[in-house]
Amino acid sequence: MSAFSLPEPLRGRVDALLAHYERLAPRERTAVILAGVALAGFAFYSLLWEPVHKAHLRAERALDDARSLNAWVSEASAKLRAAGAPATVAPAPVAASPMAAIEQAGREAGLASALKRREPEGETGVRAQFEDVDFDRLVRMLALLETRFGLVPDSLELERRDGPGKVNVRLVLKRPAAS
Repeated sequence: MSAFSLPEPLRGRVDALLAHYERLAPRERTAVILAGVALAGFAFYSLLWEPVHKAHLRAERALDDARSLNAWVSEASAKLRAAGAPATVAPAPVAASPMAAIEQAGREAGLASALKRREPEGETGVRAQFEDVDFDRLVRMLALLETRFGLVPDSLELERRDGPGKVNVRLVLKRPAAS
């Protein structure tokens, strides 16, 4: 008995195929072998090579998009610094909770429908996720949150979308401790 054994239902079929192969003329056997090699090559290409290659190309495009978004954000940040934008704004004393503040500021900036998720982050913060938002409206909302509610970004992740100026955003906003 060999180390590799087929299940009983398959063994009968394989034996029948081998018997049929043995009855073929040498020229037909060569044709069957060449067809098998061609089929194996096609299977390798279509099931392994092509999907891996396409995934690699998608990853390269995503990396290029991330790099261009990073360059754009760096450029915009430098322009804001050059324009004399204040580094920090003293938080206004507002009693609104961070959860209510992000909802209100999102509504005022026209981003209420884009707010997909929000959850508290401690007692002085909120974690939120927006999808397919206009970047300019996002900046307006962040300015509102900082000036009116005293919430500043603790972390901010932007992902470029297909439309011009559209992004997905994941952020954590916190009220800085009083100094």
